[in-house]
Amino acid sequence: MGLGTALAYRESGTFAWSLFLLTLTGISGAHLAVNLLNDYYDYLYGADPSHPPRPLSGGSQVIQEGLETPAEYLAQAMLCGAVAAACAFCLAWLAGPLVLALALLGGLLGYSYSARPLILSWRGLGELTAGFCFGPMVVAGSFYVQAGYISPLALLLSLVPGALISLLLMINQYPDYRDDLQAGKKNLVVRLGPQRSLPLLYLLLLAAFIPLIPGLRLLPASPPGCAALAGLIPAAAAAGILSASKGKPHPGNKPGKLILLSYTLTLGLLVLGIYLQ
Repeated sequence: MGLGTALAYRESGTFAWSLFLLTLTGISGAHLAVNLLNDYYDYLYGADPSHPPRPLSGGSQVIQEGLETPAEYLAQAMLCGAVAAACAFCLAWLAGPLVLALALLGGLLGYSYSARPLILSWRGLGELTAGFCFGPMVVAGSFYVQAGYISPLALLLSLVPGALISLLLMINQYPDYRDDLQAGKKNLVVRLGPQRSLPLLYLLLLAAFIPLIPGLRLLPASPPGCAALAGLIPAAAAAGILSASKGKPHPGNKPGKLILLSYTLTLGLLVLGIYLQ
């Protein structure tokens, strides 16, 4: 969201706090709703059995430990979804009808990520769906809210967060591989196998950073913006750890933490660089 807002400010010179806060609230509500639904349905379908909590994978274990009932969890997801929907209607009224179309598509994909009949995350489509939602949809949507149109540059740079999110999801599937395989959750790592998933991880890594090269050429040079390429270092280190393990399910969460660091560095420095131009 920060990337789309920063690019809109750079290209159109407009920034409205009210629209920014509404967008932030709506996206946060949608993100929470999707996470809660994912935990709820993974518990319901048996993909997250009881085990010690893991930082970036394996679900929150809140339902499994009896801290909340499944019904309470589902109610929270519905409340967060209602907040997101209310923000979408307000933004559609204030900024334009495209917001509502994007919100409807995002809501459908977010629900279908975990729930029947599509359950995209069980069919090897969840990783790309999440990348599309957190990349092109969020960046283009937040740009449109501020500027009233969608920029080709915003679409190009939206591939960066999108590919990194897909990469994060795939890497976090390695610690969950045995649980997912047993439950029949056929995400990409389960479908391809840990070893054969490695080339796809490398492709996502390239997809995350190659758009930065033409993107930065189209932007006036700034040290933070150029430094965004440094996010490649932790991402490559994460891929290296999995490569050294020869694709075997990795017991730790270090690769996922490195991708999260890469995401934070890359997007943070890129947004800062755009604002400082």
